[in-house]
Amino acid sequence: MANFPTLSVLPQFPIKETILDTVLRNTPEAGPVHTRQRYTNYKRTFVVSYANLSANDMSLLMTHQTTGTSGTAESFSWTHPRTSNVYTVRYAAPFEISTDYYGDTYRGSCEFTLNEV
Repeated sequence: MANFPTLSVLPQFPIKETILDTVLRNTPEAGPVHTRQRYTNYKRTFVVSYANLSANDMSLLMTHQTTGTSGTAESFSWTHPRTSNVYTVRYAAPFEISTDYYGDTYRGSCEFTLNEV
Protein backbone atom coordinates (compact mmCIF):
# COMPACT_ATOMS: atom_id res chain seq x y z
CA MET A 1 0.00 0.00 0.00
CA ALA A 2 1.28 3.44 -0.90
CA ASN A 3 1.83 6.30 1.53
CA PHE A 4 0.78 9.91 1.03
CA PRO A 5 3.84 11.91 -0.09
CA THR A 6 5.68 14.13 2.38
CA LEU A 7 5.25 17.71 1.22
CA SER A 8 7.27 20.79 2.18
CA VAL A 9 4.16 22.64 3.45
CA LEU A 10 1.38 21.73 5.87
CA PRO A 11 -2.23 21.71 4.69
CA GLN A 12 -4.40 24.71 5.36
CA PHE A 13 -6.44 24.49 8.52
CA PRO A 14 -9.15 23.69 9.35
CA ILE A 15 -9.24 20.24 7.79
CA LYS A 16 -12.92 19.48 7.29
CA GLU A 17 -13.71 16.14 8.91
CA THR A 18 -17.12 14.47 8.76
CA ILE A 19 -18.51 11.06 9.62
CA LEU A 20 -20.30 9.33 6.76
CA ASP A 21 -23.91 8.29 7.17
CA THR A 22 -23.63 4.49 7.22
CA VAL A 23 -27.31 3.68 7.75
CA LEU A 24 -29.21 1.69 5.12
CA ARG A 25 -32.86 2.69 4.93
CA ASN A 26 -35.72 0.81 3.33
CA THR A 27 -39.02 2.62 2.99
CA PRO A 28 -41.86 0.17 2.36
CA GLU A 29 -45.19 1.24 0.88
CA ALA A 30 -46.87 0.65 4.23
CA GLY A 31 -45.42 0.39 7.69
CA PRO A 32 -42.35 1.78 9.42
CA VAL A 33 -38.99 2.53 7.83
CA HIS A 34 -36.49 -0.31 8.25
CA THR A 35 -32.90 0.70 9.05
CA ARG A 36 -29.61 -1.06 9.78
CA GLN A 37 -25.91 -0.18 9.94
CA ARG A 38 -23.94 -0.81 6.76
CA TYR A 39 -20.56 -1.05 8.53
CA THR A 40 -19.53 -2.07 12.03
CA ASN A 41 -17.49 1.11 12.47
CA TYR A 42 -17.88 4.71 11.39
CA LYS A 43 -16.12 5.93 8.24
CA ARG A 44 -14.71 9.46 8.01
CA THR A 45 -14.26 11.91 5.18
CA PHE A 46 -11.48 14.51 5.18
CA VAL A 47 -11.38 17.59 2.95
CA VAL A 48 -7.76 18.72 2.72
CA SER A 49 -6.48 21.83 0.94
CA TYR A 50 -2.95 22.98 0.24
CA ALA A 51 -1.64 26.38 -0.83
CA ASN A 52 1.82 27.61 -1.83
CA LEU A 53 2.92 24.25 -3.21
CA SER A 54 6.34 24.21 -4.83
CA ALA A 55 6.93 22.63 -8.23
CA ASN A 56 8.35 19.55 -6.49
CA ASP A 57 5.26 19.26 -4.24
CA MET A 58 2.94 19.54 -7.24
CA SER A 59 4.91 16.85 -9.04
CA LEU A 60 4.76 14.55 -5.99
CA LEU A 61 0.98 14.95 -5.68
CA MET A 62 0.30 14.35 -9.38
CA THR A 63 2.59 11.31 -9.46
CA HIS A 64 0.94 9.92 -6.34
CA GLN A 65 -2.54 10.41 -7.79
CA THR A 66 -1.80 8.93 -11.21
CA THR A 67 0.65 6.11 -10.50
CA GLY A 68 0.73 5.53 -6.75
CA THR A 69 -3.01 5.07 -6.29
CA SER A 70 -4.27 4.53 -9.85
CA GLY A 71 -6.48 7.58 -9.56
CA THR A 72 -9.23 6.80 -7.06
CA ALA A 73 -8.98 2.99 -7.16
CA GLU A 74 -6.34 2.09 -4.59
CA SER A 75 -6.09 2.99 -0.93
CA PHE A 76 -3.08 4.53 0.79
CA SER A 77 -1.91 5.59 4.25
CA TRP A 78 -2.44 9.21 5.25
CA THR A 79 -1.29 10.75 8.53
CA HIS A 80 -3.59 13.40 9.98
CA PRO A 81 -1.34 16.46 10.52
CA ARG A 82 -2.97 17.54 13.80
CA THR A 83 -3.61 14.23 15.57
CA SER A 84 -0.85 12.11 13.94
CA ASN A 85 -3.36 9.27 13.53
CA VAL A 86 -2.75 7.13 10.45
CA TYR A 87 -5.83 6.43 8.32
CA THR A 88 -6.26 4.13 5.33
CA VAL A 89 -8.00 6.31 2.74
CA ARG A 90 -8.61 6.74 -0.97
CA TYR A 91 -9.33 9.80 -3.08
CA ALA A 92 -13.07 10.47 -3.45
CA ALA A 93 -12.53 11.93 -6.92
CA PRO A 94 -9.64 13.08 -9.10
CA PHE A 95 -8.44 16.54 -8.11
CA GLU A 96 -6.85 19.40 -9.98
CA ILE A 97 -3.89 21.56 -9.08
CA SER A 98 -4.08 25.23 -9.99
CA THR A 99 -0.90 27.19 -10.54
CA ASP A 100 -0.39 30.90 -9.84
CA TYR A 101 2.57 33.17 -10.33
CA TYR A 102 3.80 34.81 -7.09
CA GLY A 103 6.60 37.30 -7.57
CA ASP A 104 9.30 35.30 -9.31
CA THR A 105 8.06 31.72 -8.71
CA TYR A 106 5.11 29.56 -9.60
CA ARG A 107 3.09 28.20 -6.68
CA GLY A 108 0.29 25.67 -6.76
CA SER A 109 -2.81 25.02 -4.72
CA CYS A 110 -5.26 22.13 -4.56
CA GLU A 111 -8.12 20.68 -2.56
CA PHE A 112 -9.12 17.03 -2.39
CA THR A 113 -11.43 14.75 -0.44
CA LEU A 114 -10.22 11.56 1.24
CA ASN A 115 -12.62 8.76 2.21
CA GLU A 116 -11.63 6.34 4.94
CA VAL A 117 -11.61 2.72 3.78
